[in-house]
Amino acid sequence: MSPKRLFLSSLCFVVILWIISPVILACLFPELEHRSKFADTYAVINSLFSGLGFVALIYTIGVQQKSIANEINLAQKNNRLLSLTTLLQYYSMEEGKYKDVDQSIVAQAKAKKEHILTLVDKEIHDEK
Repeated sequence: MSPKRLFLSSLCFVVILWIISPVILACLFPELEHRSKFADTYAVINSLFSGLGFVALIYTIGVQQKSIANEINLAQKNNRLLSLTTLLQYYSMEEGKYKDVDQSIVAQAKAKKEHILTLVDKEIHDEK
């Protein structure tokens, strides 16, 4: 069940329970005196729903903290991949620029590109 559907179902349940509780109370306790004594026990129900709301709030905060931590981790990985991609572009330009001039620079650029590709591959496989 999706979270939205679960929320709507819970909300409907609580509202329906709230609406029909006076009718049920009137049927169970026809005399006003007994009804007023029973109504005092609503404090317990009120405490229950307040407690459940507080628990839901704490749970939501925990879920949000996990989500934020995952987003930060993903942003850091994206930054590393962007940096490696920029280095790959730089060494590709160096390789092209010195292709006809100095083969040692071209060989160094190729070696660095291979090393960077290894790092990119490792970074991608670490995400999974």
